Amino acid sequence: MSRRSRAAGRAAGPAAGPAAGTYPIATGTAELVPDEYAPGSWVLHVNGVPSSHVDPEHPERLDFEYMRWIAALSGAHVRAHLDPARLRVLHLGGGACSLARWFAHAHPTARQVVVELDGRLAELVRRWFDLPRAPLLRIRVGEAREVVEALTPGTREIVVRDVFAGAETPRPLTTVEFARHVETVLAPGGLYLLNCGDTRDLAGARAELAALAEVFGHVAAVADPAMLKGRRYGNVVLAASHAPLPAEGSAAAAALTGLGAQSANVYLPLYAHRELGLDVVAAGATVSVAALLGIASRVVWARVMDRPGTDGFVLLVVMALGAAGSAALLVVAPLHPSLTWTVWPAAVLHGAAALAVSVVVMSGTMRAVPAERLGAATGVVTMGLYAGFCTGPLLTGGLLQLTGSFGTGWTVVLACYLACALLAALARRRARA
Repeated sequence: MSRRSRAAGRAAGPAAGPAAGTYPIATGTAELVPDEYAPGSWVLHVNGVPSSHVDPEHPERLDFEYMRWIAALSGAHVRAHLDPARLRVLHLGGGACSLARWFAHAHPTARQVVVELDGRLAELVRRWFDLPRAPLLRIRVGEAREVVEALTPGTREIVVRDVFAGAETPRPLTTVEFARHVETVLAPGGLYLLNCGDTRDLAGARAELAALAEVFGHVAAVADPAMLKGRRYGNVVLAASHAPLPAEGSAAAAALTGLGAQSANVYLPLYAHRELGLDVVAAGATVSVAALLGIASRVVWARVMDRPGTDGFVLLVVMALGAAGSAALLVVAPLHPSLTWTVWPAAVLHGAAALAVSVVVMSGTMRAVPAERLGAATGVVTMGLYAGFCTGPLLTGGLLQLTGSFGTGWTVVLACYLACALLAALARRRARA
């Protein structure tokens, strides 16, 4: 390591603090500007391109979406395959060290090395922001491929590549040969994460996935749906490992929740009027309450799924149990006149949980399934969901006609939600194993 590299890694004393302005660096210019939408936060532009977003007081906050995807993938992989107390992370490309700060917050004992080509930029970032000190975080000035080729085999649990020259990743970092070098550096169960900027034809991401598939046993891609549909330029996060990658999303879970949700959507007003004695307006209001909460809950749970480290399996279990609680209340409400009021919390739980489960199932599928199988995977999940939509009202209506009451139908819905929770718990156990 050069003298300049060691200085960047061992800079002493507290950070001087960020100062807005344009600064000359070895590869051009760096501009640090305040984030007008988040007071106290900063955006680093390198040669006019937004490179990093930093909230000095909240290292867990990642404003760039692709960084949140990287955090989510790494969090799930660490839980399933690695020891969180003994992580060694290599970052190829530093910028303002946003991801390194996130890793330090999420895994305080992790040992990290950031490889940054521009030594002057590394010095400025150390000066602006309060980064962890060596040995927890070292900034090594150098070219990413040269550094990787020089590292000892099996010495990193996670390698993150976030290197750009303009809008593209340098070609030497996209080849099969480079992927083999990274594989050599990774410890057993290790994870390689790549930020790939691509155009609408996804040619770059497809080529890189093909290269990774030649080296690693498991590959995956995460991107915004519009990006995967070829509608715009953007980021695709790729993941590769010899250990199974996180996979969330289940056609069976979608079918079970679809059955329960559509049964309540169709029959809740009739049930409230016929069995609980609510007038027509109040009975109709039950499904209106559920629908309004369903709209809000789908937005909320989608944002929760987008947070770094969110465990989709656990969230699915919680939501399925909430939906089961709604069905249980519908079962007990007619048992005594004093329990009629429970139809309202049942409607609330139906909207807050049952009507939004599909968001969790589909979000987990889209962020974890490899790009080449994403269309088929989401299609299967959607098929399961609509199969439940078709089956639920028919089954509930048939049981109503057969038994003369809704109790048996709601009991079946309750059983479906409990089965969904069990499927999610078993899937999480398999992923961790």
